[in-house]
Amino acid sequence: MPTTAPDFLSTRSAWQRYHHATRTASYGFLMALPLLVFYEALILLVNRGQVMQVRVGADVWMKALLNSLGGAGLHVLAVVVLLVGIGVFIYDRRKSVPLRPRYFGWMVAESAGY
Repeated sequence: MPTTAPDFLSTRSAWQRYHHATRTASYGFLMALPLLVFYEALILLVNRGQVMQVRVGADVWMKALLNSLGGAGLHVLAVVVLLVGIGVFIYDRRKSVPLRPRYFGWMVAESAGY
């Protein structure tokens, strides 16, 4: 009985495999996660000791919504982000999406180009 190769192992060129793989949720999530951490760290650094804080409007709205849930609002957000990340990985692992570290470097270069 002949077996068929997964889509990522087909006869596509390296460039086509890169573009197909990096359009998946795993790569998007993994590229966005450090940006979120970097943003939060810089916001803390910039606003250290300030009465009037610098914030982005969407950040203010999201934090206000989470604070309306009570003191655990930010913890809820962290758990949601973690669960979404786990769900993304499980979904993409079932589709045999390869995680290639060199693709992240290419994605950063591609983003800088845009």
